[in-house]
Formats: sequence, C-alpha cells, structure tokens
Amino acid sequence: MAKFVKCEQCSFRFRPEASETDDSGHPVNAEEFEVRCPRCDTEYLEPEVPSRYWRLYGAIGLAAGCLVAGGMLLSSWLGADSNPKLEIDSAAASEGASATDPVTESGVVNEDRPEPVLPGAVTSAPEWLDTAGPFNPHDLFAPLEPERNAAPLYLDALIGFSSELAVCYPEDFREPHMSKARERSQEFVSLFRQWKTNPQSVDFTSLDVSLAGYNECFDDLTKAQRRLRCVFDSDLNLFAEQRHVNAAREAVNVASLRIQQALRDGRPIGRKVGEAGASDAAPPAVVETCLSDIERILRLSRDLRPRGRIETQLASLAIDQTMLSLVPDLVARPEFTVGDCDRITQLITRHRAEAMSPFIEGLRAEYLLLRTLLQDLRSGTGLLPETRLANEVHAGGSQPPVVDSVSPGYLLASKAGVEHVTSRAAEIDAKLASFVTEDFEAERDTLDAIWTELFKVSSSNAKIRREATLASEKKLLVDTAFLGDLSKLTELADRTTWWETTLNSLHCVLSVRRWELEHTEPPPDLLTAVRRSGVSFVPIDPFGGGPLRLSFANDEAMIYSVGPDGVDDSGNKVVSSFAPDAEGDIVFRIPYHAASSAGQLKTAPGTTPAGF
Repeated sequence: MAKFVKCEQCSFRFRPEASETDDSGHPVNAEEFEVRCPRCDTEYLEPEVPSRYWRLYGAIGLAAGCLVAGGMLLSSWLGADSNPKLEIDSAAASEGASATDPVTESGVVNEDRPEPVLPGAVTSAPEWLDTAGPFNPHDLFAPLEPERNAAPLYLDALIGFSSELAVCYPEDFREPHMSKARERSQEFVSLFRQWKTNPQSVDFTSLDVSLAGYNECFDDLTKAQRRLRCVFDSDLNLFAEQRHVNAAREAVNVASLRIQQALRDGRPIGRKVGEAGASDAAPPAVVETCLSDIERILRLSRDLRPRGRIETQLASLAIDQTMLSLVPDLVARPEFTVGDCDRITQLITRHRAEAMSPFIEGLRAEYLLLRTLLQDLRSGTGLLPETRLANEVHAGGSQPPVVDSVSPGYLLASKAGVEHVTSRAAEIDAKLASFVTEDFEAERDTLDAIWTELFKVSSSNAKIRREATLASEKKLLVDTAFLGDLSKLTELADRTTWWETTLNSLHCVLSVRRWELEHTEPPPDLLTAVRRSGVSFVPIDPFGGGPLRLSFANDEAMIYSVGPDGVDDSGNKVVSSFAPDAEGDIVFRIPYHAASSAGQLKTAPGTTPAGF
C-alpha cells in the first residue's frame, strides 16, 4: 500500500493509488498515469533529487550508519541497558514525540496516519479576492508552519468528545474514532441533561465513571496546547458546519461538569474515593485541578478565534462565560488562599492579553464569508455544489431553478432565521433571478464601505461600537438584497461587551476575596481592595462607562455592573438574560466566611460604598 503524500497546492495528505489494473488485478505501473489530489485536483509530482547530490547523500548515510552501529556496540559493552539515566532520557523522548506525532499503542510513530483536516479547508486567500477592500485578506492567511500549528492535534483530541470530527480523517481511519467517541458521548449526554434538570437525581457514581473516561481526552488537549499557535483552516462556505466548534462545546460541557462535581465532592476531578491517587481529604487538589481545567478550556477558546467567523467568535465568548462563571464558586471555597487569588488573577490577565479581539477577528472572517457568498452566487458555484443557481437563465423560463426543493433563497432565509422563511426565500430568489454583474459589484461596494467604517470603531468603547453595528445592520438591510438578514454584528458587539465586563468584574472579585483573606473586616471601598492586589484603579464597567461597583447584602459582597439597561440597581435586581434590552445589573457574589465581621457586612445592605 502506498504511503501518504502531501499536495503542494492545498497541503492535503492522501494515498496515491494506481488508476488501472491489468487482467490479473495487479496495479498497472503508476508512472504511466497522473496522480492527482482528491481535494484540489492538482497533479502530484514525486520530488526529484538532483543527481549531483546522490553521492553526497550516500556518503552521509554510510557515515551515519557506521556511527549508529558503533554507538550500539559501545552501549552494549558499557551495559547501557542498566543505566537509569538512559531510561529516563528515552522516556522523555517518547513523551516529546507523543506531543506532536500520532503514536500507535506500541509506542511507535505511525507515519502512514494522516493529519486530520476539516472538510473543505481553505489555506490561502482565493485568487478572485482583491486587496482593495477594508483590509488585505492575504494577511488573514499568513503562513503558519504545520509543525507549529496546534490545530491538527486539537482535532485529534476533540474527536474524543464528538464523533462528528471523524470526517476529518480518510475513511480508513474513521471507524475506531467514531465508535469509541459515540459510546462515551451518549453516556455523558444523558447524565449531563439529568444534571441540568435536577442535579440531586444524578447517580454520582455513574457520573464519576463517565467523567473519568475523558481523562485521556483532556491529556490530549494539553499535548495540543504545547504548540503556541493555532489556526483552524475551515471552509469559506457560509453554510459549512463548524465541526471543531461543536466538539469544543462538548469539551466545555464535560469540563464544566468535572469542575462542579469536584467542588461538590471535594475530591480531585475524575477520581473516585478509593481509586489510586485519590484521597478523601485533599482539598488543595480540588482548587488545583479545577484551575487546570479552567486554564485548559480558556486556552481552547482563544485558539478557536483566529480566522473564526462570527458564529465561532460567539461560541468562544460563550465558552469563556461558562468557565469564568465558575470562578466565584471556586473563590468561595474555605481552603482558597491568597496564592490562589494571585494565580487566577494572572490567568485572567493572560487570557485577556493573548486572546484575539472577538469583534475584530469576527469582522475579518465574516467579510471573507460574505464576499465568497457573493462570488458563489455570481459564478453559480459553491453554494449548491454541482447545481445551477437562481441567477442563471434556464430552459424553463424566468422562474429560478429548484434543486431537491431547496433554492439559494431558501438556504439564505433559513440561515438568517427569519420568521417567514418561505416568503422571504421567494423574495431573495426573485432578486437573484434579475441580478447582473453590476448588481453584484454594487453589493460588494456596499459591503466594503460598511466594513471600512466598522474597522474604524473596532477598538472603541462599547457604546460607540454598538451604535456603529446598529447603523451598519440598518444599512445592510436597506442597501443590499439579503446580506442584512445574515448580520449578527450587534450580537457580536453586545457579547464582546459582556466578555469585557466579566473579565473586569472577576478582577474585582479576586481583589475583594484577597482582602478578606488578609483581614477580618470587609474593605472600606472597592478602590482600597484593588490597590491592595496591585491594581491602581478600579476596572471599568463597559456598560456604564464608569468604574465597577461594590455592594454588601446578606453576608455577601457583590461586584456588579449596571448592565445593558445602564440603570444602577445596587445589585438588587439581577439581569436574567443576554438580551440587549435586559433590565437589571450583572452581579458577581462573593460569600464571606466566619472569619469576616458579619456585623459590618450588614451595616449597609444594598448600598454602594462611598466614592462610587
């Protein structure tokens, strides 16, 4: 069987096979036929080695062989088999190889196993895409050496959480991944739904067993994260499913339940009482393992963002919200220390510094998607593979062609989630039927103008950013045929503001908890607490524009933002959803412990300390 080769055009790895066989069934000499990449149809040419180098390569190979043979002979004379130092080095080398190379159960690197690739992955800017738009699209496809990219290792790890990633491998390698992941996922999903509905009804022994089954998957995530950079090459088709994002969501569900189960049990994650390495009295391990899972998932969230469409950015923000919402529960544990406060503060600071702006990155990727959509509709390719599109003239007359009862208008209306899909689909199809080249160019020019304005305010404060996205969505609805239906610009802006609010609020939560660990009374105001933790000012409330607020009630300290409505409710009215018009404050509670002065906590219930 031929080994896998790599296409020079699209970097896809495939196994070339002889295209014909003789009467006896044996392959005909493959050199007489062209070998083409199954993805981009580019002819594969075997790399040639200049003849003048063969003599040099032969001499180097002979010298290397002699050196290896001499080394083996010397090792046997010196009894190297009993040398513990060599055993340690060998184990370390094996561990290092497993971090970057696919390894079989015997520990031998499997060179024939191809790296997983997302279906339809695009690795370079399309040739038809010009550079006169709001940004240079080629910058988005800056080359990243495969050996430095964490994405293939992530796909290897995430398939343990979702069997749908099996399509990233050739068919020969799919079944083992699919069956094991499907069995594990079915068991977990059942327990997870039960947990969400009624946590008290869950069989915690079964839950421990199910969670422990993912330990290896989390180890694989850690291996992927040894590579410092990550870019998932995905399809530019607007309707392509983001399988790696779906798998990441499953990983977050597992991690969230692992952490909550650990906080409930007071035992290390994924270990049952009596299991090797477990202990009934190991509270510090709970904080340590919970922080490790939070850090691991936050890194996964950051690695989803490069070149990620708006849907991907929203998923990343939701992942952050899930993980960061667990921090107050962790902070409230009685064994929590000042050192733990500092570690989480550093973790959040690093996450903010290393995470790409979801708003800016989402703008860039969404622009490419919409430009690709216009190009597909204009050229009649890509949107509905191997079919005609609505803007093409066909023999039956002016009615747009329908393939399997699905037209481009129906796909676009369904994607937009409009209330009356059928009627909106008919409107879009009618417009596309009359479109000519000039109409597509006008859509492109409008898109360029809107995105240019959005990039100008992409680093502005939350209020300016939201006003710009609202104006842009209105312009898209009025000045384009259907692009306004697809816009999620304001949703992205709002969720980005929530993300910034959460990060700022948790800095305050950690400052107040740190103060409580070092004092027997609450801080006189929030500024005093944050200065004690090394910050010279109170973090900003992105929704209100001023500093975040501190309030006390019922033996609890509360850090709160005024929320989307901009009204200060002193933390007494809590926002109930992410809706842009939701009323109430965004509240982060910090339960105090017996060491604190309960009397002083109750002196000013529901009020804001002086200075705020």
